[in-house]
Amino acid sequence: VGQGNKLVIVNVSNPASPTLAGQKGDLGGTVWDIAISGNYAYIVTGMGALKVVNISNPASPAIIASHDTRGSAEGIAISGNYAYVTDNIGLLVINISNPAAPTRTATFSTPTSYTTSVVLSGNYAYVVDALGSGFYIINISNPASPTLAGSYSSGWSADVAVNGAYAHVLTWGSQVVNVL
Repeated sequence: VGQGNKLVIVNVSNPASPTLAGQKGDLGGTVWDIAISGNYAYIVTGMGALKVVNISNPASPAIIASHDTRGSAEGIAISGNYAYVTDNIGLLVINISNPAAPTRTATFSTPTSYTTSVVLSGNYAYVVDALGSGFYIINISNPASPTLAGSYSSGWSADVAVNGAYAHVLTWGSQVVNVL
């Protein structure tokens, strides 16, 4: 759970009585999103950073790496050895095969490049551009060379969720887009 500028780990083994298991403060900015892969939490902050936190011991999480995204990181999704980070410079593809040393593999820019949310499904990243240009489907079958597969002019968009053949795009008036 992101809480301001810290990670809070909650034990939910008893849903009727969740308890604090651990926390890590001072993540260097407001926490916008989090993704978990194995023993690591990948956290993006509005201050342009991807923080990698070892959570193998929930009582004592530790930051093991930081990667400067150069913008305002707001969304993250993980598939295999790659983290896909939305930022105000576009969609960043970051190799996390070595969690202690994340490295940028590629950048995909939308027309305004102010991407805020990403969802992965199969070989595609579904991304929204917050400054009015819309919703983008990006082929990520080759993470080193993401390519545009399609787009939809949804206007100002903030978030996206994918369910089967449909993308649900949160705009000033929520929209559903058939993506098949």
